[in-house]
Amino acid sequence: MKASLTFELPEEREEHECAMRGAEYLGRLEEVDNYCRSLIKHEDLDDKTVKILERVRGECGEIWG
Repeated sequence: MKASLTFELPEEREEHECAMRGAEYLGRLEEVDNYCRSLIKHEDLDDKTVKILERVRGECGEIWG
């Protein structure tokens, strides 16, 4: 199976960039999730900060499904 994407450049430059770097963006998102997880697990954080980090992790999970 093959798939092709076609972009009208320069008008669709931003869409093209997202398509070309999507895997890199997803990897960075995973790094953010892991960083938040590490902070929650290993740092002495107040409840409010933990809830914010858990919410960020939840959003990360929603993005990559």
